[in-house]
Amino acid sequence: MIWLLLLPLAVCLEALAQARLNLVTREWVPPFEQKRVSLALHYLYPLLYGLLAISVVRSWWPGYVLAVLVRLAMFDVILNLGKKLPPFTVGTSALTDDLLRHVWPEHPERLSMVVRIGALGLSIGFVYYFRQ
Repeated sequence: MIWLLLLPLAVCLEALAQARLNLVTREWVPPFEQKRVSLALHYLYPLLYGLLAISVVRSWWPGYVLAVLVRLAMFDVILNLGKKLPPFTVGTSALTDDLLRHVWPEHPERLSMVVRIGALGLSIGFVYYFRQ
C-alpha cells in the first residue's frame, strides 16, 4: 500500500502550485480574464488528480473513496497556507466554497474545519480498516 503515499503527495504539490499561481494571477491578470485562468485551477487540476487516482487505485473501490477524502482533507488547507491565509479560510470562486457558504453562511470557516478534520479522520479509518 506504499502507492497510497502518491495521493497526499499529489494533493500537496497541486495545492502549493495553485497557491503560487493564485498569487501571481491576482496580481498580474486583469479581473475579466481571471475566469479563464480559474478554469485550469478549478477543473483541469482536479481532473489530473482524478487520472492519477485511477492509475494508482485501479479497481480497488475503497481507493477511490480514499482519494476523494484525502483531497477533501488536505487540498484547501495546504492551498490556504501556501497563500499565507488561515488554514480553514473559505474562498469565493470554487464550487466547494460556494457550498460551504450556502450551508453555513455565518461561519463557513467552522464548517470547513469540521469537513476537513472529518475527512482526515475518515481517511485514517479507511486505511486502517482496508489495510492488506
